[in-house]
Amino acid sequence: MSDRPAAGLAGRARAAIADPALERLLDSVTVRLTERRAAAVAAVPDWEALRERGRHIRQRAVARLDHHLAEFERQATARGAVVHRAATAEDARRIVLEIAKRHGVRRVVKGKSMVSEEIHLNDALAAGGIAAVETDLGEYIVQLAGQAPSHIIAPALHMSRGDVARLFADKLGMPLTDDPAALTLEARRRLRAEFARADMGTSGVNLAVAETGTIVLLENEGNIRLSTSMPRVHVALMGIERIVPRAGDLPVLLALLPRSATGQPMATYTSLLTGPRRSGETDGPDELHIVMIDNGRSRLAADPSTREALACIRCGACLNACPVYRTIGGHAYGTVYSGPIGSVISAYLQPGGAASELPFASTLCGACAEVCPVKIDLPELLVRLRGRKTDAGGPAPPHRGFVERAGMRVWAWAMESPRRYKLASSLMRRGLGPRTRDGAIRDLPGRLGGWTASRDLPAPAAEAFRELWAARRASHGSTRTDPEAERTGGRSTRLISDSRPVSSPERVAPAPVETGTTSRPSRTDLLRHFTSLSEEAEAPVTVVASAEAARARVMAILETEAARSVVVSPDAAGDPWRCLPAAGGVVRGGPSPGRDAALAADAGVTLAAYGLADTGTLVLCSSAGDHRLDSLLPPLHVAILRARDIVPDLAALFDRLAADRRLDKHSAVTFVRGPSRTADIELTLTVGVHGPGRVRVVVAGC
Repeated sequence: MSDRPAAGLAGRARAAIADPALERLLDSVTVRLTERRAAAVAAVPDWEALRERGRHIRQRAVARLDHHLAEFERQATARGAVVHRAATAEDARRIVLEIAKRHGVRRVVKGKSMVSEEIHLNDALAAGGIAAVETDLGEYIVQLAGQAPSHIIAPALHMSRGDVARLFADKLGMPLTDDPAALTLEARRRLRAEFARADMGTSGVNLAVAETGTIVLLENEGNIRLSTSMPRVHVALMGIERIVPRAGDLPVLLALLPRSATGQPMATYTSLLTGPRRSGETDGPDELHIVMIDNGRSRLAADPSTREALACIRCGACLNACPVYRTIGGHAYGTVYSGPIGSVISAYLQPGGAASELPFASTLCGACAEVCPVKIDLPELLVRLRGRKTDAGGPAPPHRGFVERAGMRVWAWAMESPRRYKLASSLMRRGLGPRTRDGAIRDLPGRLGGWTASRDLPAPAAEAFRELWAARRASHGSTRTDPEAERTGGRSTRLISDSRPVSSPERVAPAPVETGTTSRPSRTDLLRHFTSLSEEAEAPVTVVASAEAARARVMAILETEAARSVVVSPDAAGDPWRCLPAAGGVVRGGPSPGRDAALAADAGVTLAAYGLADTGTLVLCSSAGDHRLDSLLPPLHVAILRARDIVPDLAALFDRLAADRRLDKHSAVTFVRGPSRTADIELTLTVGVHGPGRVRVVVAGC
């Protein structure tokens, strides 16, 4: 369902602009997201080189889409997954319904997925008599409100904490409170029951690896991990452009995506899922179905003028930077995908209707291209779509009347000659000067008033840049010579830049992320980095010398945290650890403790396969020796890590994963960085959403 107004784009935009509360929310949240991204990017030694590598990886994948999809299907099928191809949204809905009916599914828990919104899956499930519950907090909020998401990564960005409080009081009977922690706790309590009784879980797919048949999911809350681990059937909805050729491509993209989306060096949870649960694994689905959805993407891939839009990794950074989105919000676009990227891809995924106007809903300021982690030239794509619509004829957008067309012709005439440009600039300053108040113009006349009706126009500078530049050269003298000007007799006004061309993607070395060194770090350096960054992620670390000391420390943590019921993954219980004696009210985890034990436990103890020094991240592998749910369901997660298993960065980690054949041996490899968290209510951080609110790490030097 959606509460989007029925009016066209202009009407929806006017309604959004007339809502001051929405304007305050949009400005506050998008500015903070933009600032967080900027801080995260500044910590990376060579962010631009990383962006260039990301661009190359995504463009290479899109260029050979059919080849990579065929390889992905072969590899995923070989590892036990069932792969379906859906040409249209209708096909995708039918496939999901057939899977659900075949398994007698009555309840579905849904991890966050914009693709499910795109194909209107909830309506189809409801029509089939199947209850579908959104489990991402933001998605849960908008589902209760009967609305659509307003942002790619923050679905309820348009709602204040007061709005959520009144919604929960009305729909859930909760006492009225605007405390985000209390609201989050109520959602957790209700959704835990949904996870426990669901027959099927659905998710999206952030990335898919052709060479291994692996799907990659990023989140902060833990709802996707629960949706893909507890029900007996997992259905993953994958836009066909999500593909990457190799697992070795993931370090670059996993460094770009969370920093661009939320300003985090790593998402709280990153899950690499390869097939359903293996023999001997106690957690995970019996069946994994991957629905590869086209729904217009092939048309976009076949169009060389706009194909690069498929490289998008759905971080949402372009929305946060866009002055149009920050003014009117996502619902005003009238389509599933909003912002600059939505204005491009919606023309193919939702042709006609609201999508046809969207290329004109842009100032072409270039902010979206500046922040795009894979360097998609969104302003250029929007211009091409505008030109295509204009060339095709038909009714022009409402604002493309005679006055604007005449204005564009005058502007083009003035720009053709430096002399005309100078004259036009002078006339503009003189004409607009009398309307300037406090450095801004707020009341342009006639049709031009459409601009100042909702925003101020900055006043023209008292002196033009060309005049200032000429005065500076005259006072300081020219110290540099433009070779082009010499060749053309001084006619060129091109400025010489000190920038150097970026190396070709193949030659750009992986930038060390946050460790700040290109030499091979010592084990002591790795441990120091891991400890510092794990504690920064609110997962305190204790370093001990031996297995015996590790056992003692784990017991001390459990006593301090008053954990009376504990589940222990067998790897952590077996030699050389034997962390927990079967005494003192502690429940020992056996080969198959079951999810009910994990649901009831106060703490879960696991052995981490690796530690990631540059982000303080734990890496867990599902197997008979490590249960998925022991690290997720209890409110306290205690992880044991051997110091020798700490690796410098993502590139080194994926080398180890490949050398140890982890993606072949395990159905799930999960990265864990700190406790479960959300910021879906006014971007207020709350820990302990669907996963543990407390994480403790014991590093043993043995």
